[in-house]
Amino acid sequence: MRTKISVTIAILFANYTSATNLDSTMTLSLDSLLDGVVVETSSFELNLTQNNSSIISTLNKDQILKGSINDGRVISFAIEGMQQTSYFLGLKNEARGYSGTWYSLEGAKGDWDLLSPSITEIKRDCSEIYDAGESTGDGYYQIDPDGENFGIEAFEVYCDMTTQGGGWTLFAHHKDAIPQNIEGNPVSPNEYSVLSDERWKALRENINVGIMLIDELNKITHVSKDTMSPTNPNNVFHPWVVDSLSTDNYNTNYGGLMIWCNTTYSIRCTNGSNISTHPSMIQLAGQNYTGYGIAGAAVYDGENQIDSWPYPTHYSYSQQNELLYYLK
Repeated sequence: MRTKISVTIAILFANYTSATNLDSTMTLSLDSLLDGVVVETSSFELNLTQNNSSIISTLNKDQILKGSINDGRVISFAIEGMQQTSYFLGLKNEARGYSGTWYSLEGAKGDWDLLSPSITEIKRDCSEIYDAGESTGDGYYQIDPDGENFGIEAFEVYCDMTTQGGGWTLFAHHKDAIPQNIEGNPVSPNEYSVLSDERWKALRENINVGIMLIDELNKITHVSKDTMSPTNPNNVFHPWVVDSLSTDNYNTNYGGLMIWCNTTYSIRCTNGSNISTHPSMIQLAGQNYTGYGIAGAAVYDGENQIDSWPYPTHYSYSQQNELLYYLK
């Protein structure tokens, strides 16, 4: 069911310092299943006017919307009338507007979005958001890597919009001595986790530039898409054959999980040869790697394949302990 009701809502974003009015149209969509995803069953088109510190509107003669926005980020409102009152609580989503959950005292509940038509098209990754001019700086955004109404549902990611040209999507955050990678929702610079398998496999198809790694000292390593290309026979592992960021693809010696491994001797990537030269690789290793305590989150440039290398030796682990893993 899709319902369109024209209303006026007075909104003040607390971080605004003037009383300038802002006229816009937004769409409130809600469903009756509380699962973090809006499967639209009802939709209201709202004509919004920014005016004072409150939200108040008449949806129709029987329904009144009242609420507030705090610090420009937290939104709460209630819709009264029609035999029950429904309560809405949510957060500003930098890419899409506002989203959250609702409930009534009678036990009904679900998810909702309050979106502007100018930004209702969800982009595939942080790069698309940046290129479309919709970036508001580093932070969390909604993306849908395989496109709306297809494949996996949209989900929230952290975007670096300021480093190396901006538009980088965080897919993992790892540190030495972490025994096992766990899935994060979202993956955050403040917690150690990785994307779920399905989200990772959808997102990796959008790699056009490469992978960027940032350590705790803000040293940046960059491996281009061309360097990791599946057509290069020396790339024993590369993002398009690594189907899980939480399951090891190699269990002894080098061990754990390698997102990319390039070597002229494939045995170096596959069974831990005693050949002294390391391959070039990006490591996201847990306890199955015997050296995970000092090199779980590490990068190697043993064969000088990495495009941008900030460390004085061919390995990073003596210089850093954790890494943020981005793609673009």
